[in-house]
Amino acid sequence: MARTAEQANILLIDDDPVVRLVLGEGIKADRFRITALPDGQCTLAACDEQTFDLAIIDQELPDTSGLELAKRLKKDYGIPFVFLTSSDDYATISAAAELGALGYMIKPVTPIQMAAEIDATLSRSKEINNLGKAIEVSGIVSVALGLVMQSQHLSRVDALNRLRKICRPQNLALRTLSEQLVEAFEAYTVSADVADLDPVHAELLGLNSKQYHALGKRFN
Repeated sequence: MARTAEQANILLIDDDPVVRLVLGEGIKADRFRITALPDGQCTLAACDEQTFDLAIIDQELPDTSGLELAKRLKKDYGIPFVFLTSSDDYATISAAAELGALGYMIKPVTPIQMAAEIDATLSRSKEINNLGKAIEVSGIVSVALGLVMQSQHLSRVDALNRLRKICRPQNLALRTLSEQLVEAFEAYTVSADVADLDPVHAELLGLNSKQYHALGKRFN
């Protein structure tokens, strides 16, 4: 998760030592912790050692392209990124945007301009991260609701109320119960054995209704 702007740990990747010095030191003086590196190899090594909130990547590096490095940072480390380049070529900008770049700065850039871009990008990154979490939560709950709706022949509202009724006395989060139900269903599809399932989960999924009706464990 991204830290606050005052604590943000920023990667600046540019093969020009003057850029690294001027921008790196200038931004560092303006609240951010900057790790300025000359190439992709050094960058990947640094990412193995610490966590970064944002990468500012020059398009042309001595051992790789900025686009290729951005792919690695996104895939392997989950680091959001912006591009820093002297090119305003539409194809390059389009490729960066398609890859998921949160910004694009064309040289020359002053430390003040870059600091402002970092602030804006960290804010966008936080919004995207929060949205992703909301979608993830909504997704797992929706899957669990679908399972209960199908097994119990309930409407979405009734299925949601059923889950909430179980969560409330246990002070259990709806997402937690949903995850448990999905895991129980996945386990059952592999083993076809309800013996190891929690009775509540088995009942909600309709996997052993006769047995648990007899035990009086059905939730109404």
